[in-house]
Amino acid sequence: TQVKGDGIVRFTTSIEATITCNMDDVALRQIDALTWEATIPPEDHPYEFTATAREEKVFCHIRYEKET
Repeated sequence: TQVKGDGIVRFTTSIEATITCNMDDVALRQIDALTWEATIPPEDHPYEFTATAREEKVFCHIRYEKET
């Protein structure tokens, strides 16, 4: 997935999960039990987000596309 604009991504899960990112410079904030929000800096590399619930993990790869 590619992101444009302000670099804010919202994740909504169907069960309670913890969202993490492979990059330390990503600000993650939990909105409620099922929703997380991430602010991605405009860097040209992929970000990998992981939603973890018990033993299950789901991965999402996102790249920030700078607006020109």
